[in-house]
Amino acid sequence: TPVFSKKLIAVQKTLWGKGYRAIIELIENDAEAERQVIRHFQSLKVEGIIFVGGPHDENLSLVEGICENSSLSIVAIDPFSKVNLPQISLDREYAMTLSMEKLFELGHRKIALFGIRDDIIYGTERVKALKGASMKLGLEWGKDVVTVSDDAFDGMNYEGGRRLASRFIESTLDCTAIMAINDQVAIGAMGCLQENGVSIPNDVSVMGFDNMDVSSHLHPTLASIDQCIDYSTTEAVDLLLGGIDGTGETTDNHLKVKPEVVEGESVGPVRK
Repeated sequence: TPVFSKKLIAVQKTLWGKGYRAIIELIENDAEAERQVIRHFQSLKVEGIIFVGGPHDENLSLVEGICENSSLSIVAIDPFSKVNLPQISLDREYAMTLSMEKLFELGHRKIALFGIRDDIIYGTERVKALKGASMKLGLEWGKDVVTVSDDAFDGMNYEGGRRLASRFIESTLDCTAIMAINDQVAIGAMGCLQENGVSIPNDVSVMGFDNMDVSSHLHPTLASIDQCIDYSTTEAVDLLLGGIDGTGETTDNHLKVKPEVVEGESVGPVRK
């Protein structure tokens, strides 16, 4: 996805600035392939490994064992699973609360969630935070805040956003705002809504997530959540190098990064 590419580029750039070089391997949810890459990196005698998203559940004990029993420094950026490694992760619960409160301040009391559910990557913490924010604001989960999804939705692409927007249009939902799982879904949804005569944000506001570069070039521009990737990768590399040169702790370091709301024309007050 675009945001993972952005993270990898930022990691490489930061390492270069510190006098190191990166060997990059891309693995898509394949535990065996990941094990082979880890072993390959070990054979190359690399000084450190950074996981972006990983490691895979099946490899947690392997990676933790390497970290504890060798001089190899290992750090995880936004791991999918709970892992006992130095790590930098985005505070997605805080992000969801920010988004919900922003829409609430603008008068939105009926909010649709596009693809945000607890059975997808990073989904559990998002749903937990949204339920908590809904209760705090006096909104009823399942009535005032509803999930729009389908069995074919994979949560990450433009076509998924268009499909969910079609379901939204066909439904009887009276929601005035949409929170999408990421910018790709938000952009796909916006295209479908506009093609069907829905005005954004006059009829419905749309909030994305990731702050992709293209978001500021849309009409209307997309409001989103910025992950502060440059800051996260800088901190991750510093943590890694601290493990390499022995100046930092090598376990139990866990930094939560606070994201920021990026204002956009796609979000506005409820029309009276």
